[in-house]
Amino acid sequence: MKTLTLSICAFLISPFLYAQNVGVGTTTPAEKLDVNGNLNISGQLKVNADSGKASQVLMKNAGNNLVWGDISEYKNMAEYDCGNIAFSPGLSNCSQGWTVPTGVTKVLIECWGGGGGGCSLTGGGGGSYISCILTVTPGDLITFTIGAGGVYGTSTTFGIVGGATSFTYGGFNYFATGGQGGPFGDPFSTNVNSATIPLGGLFGSSAPNNFIGFNGQAGGLSKLSFTQTGATEFARIVEYGNGGDAAILPNSGAKGGYRISSASYLQNMYGAQQAPLPGGGGSADYGYGWSGRGGRVIVHY
Repeated sequence: MKTLTLSICAFLISPFLYAQNVGVGTTTPAEKLDVNGNLNISGQLKVNADSGKASQVLMKNAGNNLVWGDISEYKNMAEYDCGNIAFSPGLSNCSQGWTVPTGVTKVLIECWGGGGGGCSLTGGGGGSYISCILTVTPGDLITFTIGAGGVYGTSTTFGIVGGATSFTYGGFNYFATGGQGGPFGDPFSTNVNSATIPLGGLFGSSAPNNFIGFNGQAGGLSKLSFTQTGATEFARIVEYGNGGDAAILPNSGAKGGYRISSASYLQNMYGAQQAPLPGGGGSADYGYGWSGRGGRVIVHY
């Protein structure tokens, strides 16, 4: 009879015990298992019977559920540059193709247009930038046109505009145009205030809303100043304009040259021969200027 009574009591009490929260280090547990202190696990930590894969972390998905996931959605990238120089607009651009690998269904693509060529009055404009996220199909070929850098100007010609970088996928076109070329003229005798400032490239797409972009920076204006070098002598100083920065790439435009001239002294210090980063505008210089840098495409997958 005693055994039967205990069994009935356990049967009546056990559902209430199972419905309660369990606390370790706390008398008022707020969850099914509430641990106040460190937790040491010698085996696997599983979430919904899943222990995750190497390099994954726990995170919440769009449904507010805890899952294992990757910190970076894109683990690989392919990079394509254009080292060519365009001697007239639209020429010398580069063509590259990328085939979507097996298992890849989404990519992030970044594009920069080419930098414009510099000339004596200003540096060339910087190339623009566009990026987009695409849903893709493995095996598809995505072909890019990568803008060439614009060649420098001369004593009678403007620097050449940088080439546009573009591609089409899913019926939509994406483009980042190059920066404009710098105008010619002698800063010693030309009114630089009337010079046409070469604008940076523009961006755009026929897609509705799956892209972002930024315009390139305008080319820098050459500056004329004077300094006294003796009791009756003055020198003219020209700080030649920098090339415009490519969008989102600070200091990517080439640095301009420097010239100081007087009756008894002449010193020329030439600027950078090419912009250091893709899409950077070519600088102005005593020898007219320097060419812009070609564009770039980066595919993250």
